[in-house]
Amino acid sequence: MRDLRIVDPKLVDQVRREIGNRRRVGAAPSNRARHLLSGLIRCGECGGNYTIAGKDYYRCSRNRERGTCNSAGSIRAAQIEGPVLAALQTRLLTPDLVKLFTEEFRREVDRLNRSHGEAEAQAKKRLSALETEIVNLAQHFLAGTVSATLAAMLADREAEKVQLERQIATKVSEEPTVVPHPTLIATYERKVARLRDALNQEDIRAEAIATLRELITSITVFAASDDVPRTLEAEASTATLINFARTPNAPRRKAGGRSIEVVAGVGFEPTTFRL
Repeated sequence: MRDLRIVDPKLVDQVRREIGNRRRVGAAPSNRARHLLSGLIRCGECGGNYTIAGKDYYRCSRNRERGTCNSAGSIRAAQIEGPVLAALQTRLLTPDLVKLFTEEFRREVDRLNRSHGEAEAQAKKRLSALETEIVNLAQHFLAGTVSATLAAMLADREAEKVQLERQIATKVSEEPTVVPHPTLIATYERKVARLRDALNQEDIRAEAIATLRELITSITVFAASDDVPRTLEAEASTATLINFARTPNAPRRKAGGRSIEVVAGVGFEPTTFRL
């Protein structure tokens, strides 16, 4: 039945390798989400979670269980998952966003390098002072002036000297490079496309879902009002998307040198897209 396969076996192998590289260590298969966006969707009306209602629908849990939310009706899973996956692939990571992120990233790396240089200079200054103190203390021992206090002082300074020498000898991790954005975005879109195709393969669907879920922070559903149709807002961490794009064959937590997550906490807003 080889000729009846819908997905190219080579594509399946590529997806398996990608998922294998990014799989959480020790994660139990039984804990994986069965539905692509379960737990990620929230209600724009009340802030509650959307949960699975029936086989193929999502619905606000507060509306369904307590009747305390005015959001009306359920929404078919395909009506959320399709647009969200399309936005994830082609709308959430844009050239302008990558350019802005790259500039912020480089500024943060420069700041860290300056900070390391200042710390190293202070360590060398302290090391020089310690060496002088150690020589002076040793002179007391040579002169026969020995006491428990002097011995303790000498031991403390020698221990601090060893620590400073190790600190100075430690090299800064190699700075990660940010791939030029046209190449990075093309790589990102290709990888997301492979994972989307993998959703149609039963044997790797659960793993593809787990990987795609890592890229999405949240989905907000806004109910229709007057002439405004129901809308969705997808949110993702820019750092997560770029890290996913730039480390095609490396495990998630070993991104070669410093992770680009260094800028994630420096006021860089998450990327959002309204569908």
